[in-house]
Amino acid sequence: MGIGDWGLGIGDWGLGFGDWGLGMAPIPNPQSPIPNPQSPIPNIMLLLLIFISCLIKIILFLNVIFIMKNIKNGDKIKIMCIGDSISFGYKVPGSYRKFLYNGLTKKGYKIKMIGSKQGSQTSYKDENTGEIFTYEDDNTGYNAYVIKAFNNRNGIYEMLKETNCLSQKPDIIILQIGTNNVIDKYNQDKNSKDYDILLDYILENIPSSSMLFVATIPDVDPNRQDVYNWFSNYRYSDDKKINYNDNEVEVKVKEFLDNFNKDICEKIHKKNELGIQNIRIGNVNSAITDVKIQLFDGVHPNDIGYKAMGEYWTNIIDKYLLENK
Repeated sequence: MGIGDWGLGIGDWGLGFGDWGLGMAPIPNPQSPIPNPQSPIPNIMLLLLIFISCLIKIILFLNVIFIMKNIKNGDKIKIMCIGDSISFGYKVPGSYRKFLYNGLTKKGYKIKMIGSKQGSQTSYKDENTGEIFTYEDDNTGYNAYVIKAFNNRNGIYEMLKETNCLSQKPDIIILQIGTNNVIDKYNQDKNSKDYDILLDYILENIPSSSMLFVATIPDVDPNRQDVYNWFSNYRYSDDKKINYNDNEVEVKVKEFLDNFNKDICEKIHKKNELGIQNIRIGNVNSAITDVKIQLFDGVHPNDIGYKAMGEYWTNIIDKYLLENK
């Protein structure tokens, strides 16, 4: 890999510029050849690299401190929830967002929910506990949306660009998208590439001090009557010559979904390894432990499922905020 006339290479001495090797490898064997100690350029370039690396880390750290200082001074934490109908709340108003808002508020945080859709202060009564609380309903959730538009599906990527809602500068973003890609059995390679484009767009359009939490997608129950036909692409072979029974369909859907989630996790880990620290994975799939009880139709959570998701995100975000006090 080269940069202009200064070729950045990894040779016997680790990181090097052109013919000048910068010793970044483990401690060499005493019998190994030693670079000319009187060559000044390697030392200068090494110091420059260290300086730039430290400067970037200091800037990112100061950005986080600035945000946390404003929060401590009473500024509200702006949270944007981006996704499909599960984020919006299909037939279940407020989705997990209402439980997240309530959970963080109880912990003493001042929260402002933001998004491309302007909501109002809404009241909710928990039928199991009798608790009544209010929450802000602003969000960026859209029914039936996919990662990036294809066929007759609208894409969340295009919606973010069209609405320019990221200009609201959220402090925290929760992105959960891909359930409809799985339902349609859309090409996995295209799903992966589309997700890369979406993540890059979000990261390029939010402050470096913001944190993007990327959610895995919850398990589904494809043989429920309400959603049975939604999973028709799994019920026969690609050449249409073989029909699969319900048990086989359930296995195939689970395999596709697990591979989708695995790909998301790998993307985030790679970005972290490259030094991009304002993005983290959120395994919200772990909150949906029983699709029979927590999903009302086989795809969309009911308030039991949403409450579990909301509590999961409350703990994740609370931990993040405490880390950056």
